[in-house]
Amino acid sequence: MSEPSTDLIARIEPIQRAGDLRPGLAARLLDPLWLLGRQWMLGEFDGEDAGTPVSVEYTLGHYPISRVRAGNVDIKVDNLGTPLERAIESLPSGRKHWTLQRRVETGALLAQLLCDAGYADAARSLLDAFSLGKDTDPDDQDDTPAARLAALTRGRVADGEAVREALLAGTLPGALRAPAIEAEIAAWNALVTGIIEPPAVEAWQPERLEYAAEIDCDGLSSPLRVSEHHGDGLRWASVDMTKAPTAPPPKTVTLQRTPTALRFRGMPQARYWECEDATIDLGAVDAPAAELGRTAMLQMAMVYGNDVFLAPANVPLGALAGVTAFSVSDTFGDVLGPTALTAATRTGTAPGRGWALWAPQCAGAPMPWLFFPPALAAPLIGEAVDDALLARDEMANRVWAIARLLEGEDGRSRAPTVNASPDTTTATSAEDDADYRYRMANDAPSGWVPLSLQVAADGRRLVRERNAATDTLLTRLLPEGTAVCDEEVGRDGVSLRIENVYARGSDGVTVTWTRVRRSPGRGGAASGLRFDQALAIKKP
Repeated sequence: MSEPSTDLIARIEPIQRAGDLRPGLAARLLDPLWLLGRQWMLGEFDGEDAGTPVSVEYTLGHYPISRVRAGNVDIKVDNLGTPLERAIESLPSGRKHWTLQRRVETGALLAQLLCDAGYADAARSLLDAFSLGKDTDPDDQDDTPAARLAALTRGRVADGEAVREALLAGTLPGALRAPAIEAEIAAWNALVTGIIEPPAVEAWQPERLEYAAEIDCDGLSSPLRVSEHHGDGLRWASVDMTKAPTAPPPKTVTLQRTPTALRFRGMPQARYWECEDATIDLGAVDAPAAELGRTAMLQMAMVYGNDVFLAPANVPLGALAGVTAFSVSDTFGDVLGPTALTAATRTGTAPGRGWALWAPQCAGAPMPWLFFPPALAAPLIGEAVDDALLARDEMANRVWAIARLLEGEDGRSRAPTVNASPDTTTATSAEDDADYRYRMANDAPSGWVPLSLQVAADGRRLVRERNAATDTLLTRLLPEGTAVCDEEVGRDGVSLRIENVYARGSDGVTVTWTRVRRSPGRGGAASGLRFDQALAIKKP
């Protein structure tokens, strides 16, 4: 009885056991006969009937975006040229954010539109009916920046807020309701509405200090989830899948491409003992034993680099796309496939069962799909409108929301004035012979908003309570009653800033919006808050 035949597969792979890879990577040649022996051992004298791929045919399917939702608000996505960030990141300004600067700019813009269209009389009637500051005292001596701007524009510019309120209420003067200027009034109102009340799903979650939304796609039974988005640009890593697709993609296209061998800068020669040129020195690569990432990269470059081929695919904008089937033809005419594409990861669906580049996660496992959002590459970011730091004060055992920049009525942001409590007091009269006076607690610096800790069954919250001294600070970042999860504010703190974004979509239309951007802080804070003090009395 003959023994069953077995196939023995011998394989040589680099295994990192020493702390220095340079001797092995350099592969110094000392004996030509030894070199021939090494080539024979590595099988370089053996030939294989292995074909090279010459044609790839694949089917690309995609689920196009249809809606963006957050809570009970949803927006239908009709124009994929508009950046998706504008719908998710936009903060509605509201009535209370009609600053003096916005009133001046919008009023001047409407007058300019009317004059450019040849309706100078309508522009003059606009100024007569809605003159900015006509009810204020011209002799007011207030020297604040907002007062100086009001004095400069008094009687010269129309109040944009008053004009829009009259337009919405239908109480515009007769000269401004003429059919000839309806187009200019409508264009102005659309522009102002986009600035004051942009289309937003209110995805900002103040309790988590991040954005959260859902994206519906045609053909998907479950939405894509945008979570832990910090307002720093929407990309493929911002979206995960709640459930793997069960229905086939509604749109598919079959393409045929010629694959090309993978080439990258610094790629070693295909044969191990082939002399390298002077553009790369593999002997200079340094990879300690504990640096597994660099070791894996070297193994990929030296062992599998010449086994990878590329076949380009044009992925549609604003869709969840993937290759549903593909087949490969080689130089011998053999065809491999068609077969389905699977993720290059270990088997199993448990969390942490693998990793894949550019692949959305579903239940902790990567999916063989690519989400290509209609996002921006390089938007123009303005200066911070409001800037705050949430930090822990270990000495005072408090968490503070520190206002570093606040938007003024004139549209400019300024740092609040910091006032320090004195360490001495002045005697109230000459007969006061006391040397010390008791103070329960000193005042916190200006712009420091305290957050109180509240413990409930669902977790620990940092709540901003009503405080007459700070109720006008950070009303957009942290409105009154906001409860922030305690674990969101770590030892390094959290930096929050409201900023304006100006961009141009892929359709060429310019868009603007206001967003919150979160970033790590720079450590704890020291408010100087002290309790139970005995202050020395300064004698007159």
